[in-house]
Amino acid sequence: MIPQINEGNCEVCEEIITQPVCHECLEREMIEWLIHKKENKADLISFIKQTTISFAAYDYIQTKCVICGKKMGYALIVIVKKYLIISAKNTRS
Repeated sequence: MIPQINEGNCEVCEEIITQPVCHECLEREMIEWLIHKKENKADLISFIKQTTISFAAYDYIQTKCVICGKKMGYALIVIVKKYLIISAKNTRS
């Protein structure tokens, strides 16, 4: 059964997508920021890439990324929350 999601709403949280930035652009921006910090962040970069992979499964097209124009269906806050949840679990281990 296909969920009934309003156009322009996130397919995960069903809120309106107000900052349409896709997971790939967010990943690229975060890694670029880490590289400019000039610290050894290989583990964190690996973590970011592994977490980002899970967003490729979302395919209900609601809007386009404002950076690259790729079609997407989830809110930026959903991606950030996922990074925070996984990060918190990893730090407890």
